[in-house]
Amino acid sequence: MIYVNPDDFLGSPRLFTDERNREAWRACKNLVETTLNEAAVPYNYYLVCGVQGAGKTHWVKNNTARFAEPAIVFDAAHARACDRAGAVAQARRFSCRMIAIWVSCPLDLALARNRTRPKDEVVPAEVVRLVFNTFEPPRLEEGFDEVIEVASH
Repeated sequence: MIYVNPDDFLGSPRLFTDERNREAWRACKNLVETTLNEAAVPYNYYLVCGVQGAGKTHWVKNNTARFAEPAIVFDAAHARACDRAGAVAQARRFSCRMIAIWVSCPLDLALARNRTRPKDEVVPAEVVRLVFNTFEPPRLEEGFDEVIEVASH
């Protein structure tokens, strides 16, 4: 399984700036592109999405057996259809099976979890609220082969 998360490209301790964020996303897209370009067979491409603090990364770590190999697991908010469109197009270019996994979560729970993160991983509460309020659940019509909703508690 190839695990991709923009947070992993922000360094340690994480230092978030707009430029570093753009670079992190570029690195993720390049990693996926290189992996798919070198693949002998089509991958299963999992786009794990949901508000920050929903438990996406935790869910991925506890459910690795659910990912059919070969697998790319891209873990990030991917809040709107337009945010997911590039990954869907990329997957289609390489004949990947494209699966959205939406980790849904009430706002109060996401905010509470966010507050318990290590200091350099805390997302500003106003950003979590913005993502929550603008989140568009993934749909088959976006080009996914399957959409799975996981309710986070």
